[in-house]
Amino acid sequence: QGGGKGKGASGSGRSHGDGISVANRFTSSEFKPQDRDPRFQSFMPKKTPWKDIVLSVILLLMGTGMFTIALLCHNGHIHPSRVSKNGFIFLGIIVFLPGFYMSRIIYYAARGAKGYSFDRIPRS
Repeated sequence: QGGGKGKGASGSGRSHGDGISVANRFTSSEFKPQDRDPRFQSFMPKKTPWKDIVLSVILLLMGTGMFTIALLCHNGHIHPSRVSKNGFIFLGIIVFLPGFYMSRIIYYAARGAKGYSFDRIPRS
């Protein structure tokens, strides 16, 4: 009926008219993936950042302590005239969040979870 129309010059449907088939077009060595991508290499020293670990634990404990004081003030165990409940909640949030963030990175890096390393800890 059509005499082979629509299949290209070779009849296989894989040629684009320049004599190079699609399968052989991108086999050059310039398109082979590299072993390591330099954009994702870390240039930080490979030692354990003990100073940052201690700082994150201190921030985490201080934030938790401030939340505890605010909770005790709210429940009436500490008289509200001595401390400000809202102040301790605000300061607790400011201190707790960075401590939690850094402690979470340290925990997963110590466990060896994929995508976490001590290089990702913000330096103090």
